[in-house]
Amino acid sequence: MAAFSRTSMEGFSSPRHKNLGKAKPTIKKADYIADPLAKRFAVVIDTAGKCRWDTNSISGDHIVEILTEKVSTAYLQHLQAKRVSYIFAGKKDVNLKMALGKLSTLFGIKRLLLEGGGVINGSFLKEGLIDELSQLVMPLADGTTGLRTLFEIENAPRSRKAASLKLQSVKKLKGGIVWLRYTL
Repeated sequence: MAAFSRTSMEGFSSPRHKNLGKAKPTIKKADYIADPLAKRFAVVIDTAGKCRWDTNSISGDHIVEILTEKVSTAYLQHLQAKRVSYIFAGKKDVNLKMALGKLSTLFGIKRLLLEGGGVINGSFLKEGLIDELSQLVMPLADGTTGLRTLFEIENAPRSRKAASLKLQSVKKLKGGIVWLRYTL
């Protein structure tokens, strides 16, 4: 199962659902399992409810959104209409440990492939929720400044200890690509 940031997944969502309209009064802010028989999942961390879906799957993987309580009930109505599952994991910010607990309990997800950007990756790292790092090093050099790094931990104290990595394997791939695998 893979977990993605909203920014990564917005490209898969639809611009056609910009105006969500008014929600029915029966929509409650509670976890919603749209497909209890799903076996594969694309987990999207979308704290404010910005992804607009046309379907409930991506490449056959059932979409499960991790939300905060700041999402509108109109957005929940949209997700239910598209049969997209969602869980709540915090009021304003996502509590990642709570989210992982619910993914395990409600969907049987025990392991995630984290495919976020630097901020999502940094959030998981900060909480001690990463046990392995798999990184491809491409034979390219780019000196652009201001780009995100692999791990971005916002408001991290300067005294914060860096995570220690233990090299597990190195593999040379086609085109001069090197695949590095570490455990934390």
